[in-house]
Amino acid sequence: MRECRCSGAEAVEGVLDFQFGRGVGRRMLAGSASLRGREVFSGGVKLGELEASGVRLTLAGAERLADASSGYVVELNFYPRSGNVLAPGVRDAGEEILPGDEVAAVYEGEVVGAGRAVLSGVEMLRASRGVCAVLREVKGG
Repeated sequence: MRECRCSGAEAVEGVLDFQFGRGVGRRMLAGSASLRGREVFSGGVKLGELEASGVRLTLAGAERLADASSGYVVELNFYPRSGNVLAPGVRDAGEEILPGDEVAAVYEGEVVGAGRAVLSGVEMLRASRGVCAVLREVKGG
C-alpha cells in the first residue's frame, strides 16, 4: 500500500475531484483547505466531513459545489421545508448524479439544501412519484 505524502489541502482536493470531477476540488476550496479531524474547512467555513465514500457536504459546501459544477445540482420547483425531495418537485437534475451522490438543491438560483441523491439524475427527471433526494440541511429549516 502506498503512503500519501501530500498536505491535507491536496488530499481533500483529490477526494473532491474524484467525487465530483476533475478540477472541482480546486474551485470548491478556493486555494485553501484544512482538516480538523474529519471536518473539511476552507476560508474558515466548514464545507463537510470526510467519510468512506467522499465528503458529506454542509450547506456551505453545497453552495461551493453549485458554483464549481452544475453536474451535481438538483433544481427544484419549490422551496423545501424538510428533508425529502419528491419527484414532482424536481425541475432539473445533473446527468452525472448517481444514487448515493452528494447534491446541492437549488430553488430560483439559490442553494437551499445539501443532501444525498436517492435516484440518478436521469431517473429523477423520468420519475413521477417517489423520493429523489434526502436533504440533511435546508436553508432556514
